[in-house]
Amino acid sequence: MSATGTVQIPPILAAPPPQERNLGLIRFVRMVRDSSIATYPKSAYEADFIDRSFLWAHAYIVNDPDGIKHVLLDNAANYTKTRIARRLLEPGLGQGLLTSEGETWRAHRRIMAPSFDPRSVVS
Repeated sequence: MSATGTVQIPPILAAPPPQERNLGLIRFVRMVRDSSIATYPKSAYEADFIDRSFLWAHAYIVNDPDGIKHVLLDNAANYTKTRIARRLLEPGLGQGLLTSEGETWRAHRRIMAPSFDPRSVVS
């Protein structure tokens, strides 16, 4: 309850509905073109850690808050971006938080930190 005595309902986040079953190849390719998140099964949203592979590439997704803190804050130096991922992302995103590493990433992270403070996120 808020200070005024009313119950606050959390906002509904914009996200595609999770898939109830595995997608066929053609449907997968069509969906991944628009949103790779739309291809994830319902179980992916409930697991703490997911290892997903497609052809030769692996994607590791961490949903657990402690795991996210470990990757992004406590142990960030051990999680580097691949050269190919940076080459694909930099033309569209520039050299920002998602594409930079090392001291450049750390500087961008410090600049962005206030935006993720709980007081800044509350609507």
